[in-house]
Amino acid sequence: MVDIKIETATLLGEIQMLAYMINTFTEHLAFCDYYGHVNGFDVKITKTKDHNDIDYLYRMDTYVPPKDLGNERQMVNRLSVMKSELQKILIENGVNAP
Repeated sequence: MVDIKIETATLLGEIQMLAYMINTFTEHLAFCDYYGHVNGFDVKITKTKDHNDIDYLYRMDTYVPPKDLGNERQMVNRLSVMKSELQKILIENGVNAP
């Protein structure tokens, strides 16, 4: 059980790093929110840096109730998909994605 929590924490950090890179090196705005009280995580990437533009290029969230340990693997799988999608956005914008 500890291993999956470390894997989750690692993915959360990697996703936030990728979101920072998207925000810094592309023409998109990136938003990441973690909701500890419900073990939820939300990522949104806008199509442009126009603060009035609420049209999203990418949006995904995941939620696992803190006491529902059997579904933690589902959260890790969804976080892995988020990471891959953010890497894809960076690559499509000519940025080397870690």
